[in-house]
Amino acid sequence: MIIRKNQAIPLAEVVCPEAGEITAHTALRGLAALMVVLYHCALTSPDVTLGPLTALVQRGYLFVDIFFILSGFILMRRYGASLAHPSRNDLLQFWRRRLLRIYPPYIVWLTLAILVWFLVGMRGEGPQYEADEHLASIVLHATMLQSILGLEIQYNVPLWSIAMEMAAYLLLPLFAMSLVPLSRSGICILIVILLGGVWLFIRHYGTLDVIGGPGALARCLLGFCLGALSSLLSSTVPKGLARWSRPTSFFMLALTLLAFTTGHIFMGYCTALGMVMISSLQTTSSWTRTWLPMLLGRVSFSLYLAHIPVMSVMVLVTAKLESTSDLPLFSSFPVFATLVVVASVLAAVLSWKYVEVGLTARVGSVLGRQRMA
Repeated sequence: MIIRKNQAIPLAEVVCPEAGEITAHTALRGLAALMVVLYHCALTSPDVTLGPLTALVQRGYLFVDIFFILSGFILMRRYGASLAHPSRNDLLQFWRRRLLRIYPPYIVWLTLAILVWFLVGMRGEGPQYEADEHLASIVLHATMLQSILGLEIQYNVPLWSIAMEMAAYLLLPLFAMSLVPLSRSGICILIVILLGGVWLFIRHYGTLDVIGGPGALARCLLGFCLGALSSLLSSTVPKGLARWSRPTSFFMLALTLLAFTTGHIFMGYCTALGMVMISSLQTTSSWTRTWLPMLLGRVSFSLYLAHIPVMSVMVLVTAKLESTSDLPLFSSFPVFATLVVVASVLAAVLSWKYVEVGLTARVGSVLGRQRMA
């Protein structure tokens, strides 16, 4: 969505589905972002007591892999045909659009996270590093190289996956040229092979929670490429099956959550892949058109970027208020997590309005004028 300078954006537009949008995927992005927020809250809170949901929250990092799958699926559906036989201009336009979509929010929330990091550091809390270490880390974060190098300093941990996705965007034209010509059977064979790669990854690392070094890149590319393949496969599914997509995708979602809760990570990964593909067969779904799923989904990128700086501030605020009022604002996980989620969503809505839409449109306008000059 591009806006003119000083054009207001009513909040209703955040929850209004766009033409051709797969609203089930939008809602799924919102759920994934929310689970990642709860996961990081669980890492911070001194006591997580949610009964049977505790295990699911503590494995919330798995929803990052759903982001990778969704990203590969959506971008292959949108750009696969044009990138299968791309011209030089097609490639430059694609990479320009992805950079404009990702980098302005990335750099804004990197800057805010660095400010929060030093705010916490000035209070004598958190790890301490030398000035030259910070300088090198800031440069590598700004150039999106922090994940490949596995840096110890992570100002805003979720940025690792955004940096890895940028690498996947660079490779998407190669994926499209290689995958689009494949037959249905060839796509199925490749999906099985890559799922075998996921299984070996889990066997090797003992988890999917790898956020640095070659493992982080492999994790991203496996999910991204599986999403792209499932996008191609979904286009060959008979349209008559669309009427069964809603109950089937709900069933697959339930299986995914159950598998993640019980620690069957690979099984949950497989059902999540199936859920993304099946839910795409019907682009609209009544429950996902309601305001809350659409709100969370539409601002999910900003929510993902914003919650760590917000949570860092909330830790200081709630701990201070708890010490003076005896209210369980930090020590109670449900209370702390609720406060963080509400504050993060508010920050995400503002970020969506003024950064994802506003700043991106302005940067794109400036670059467009420079190209014409």
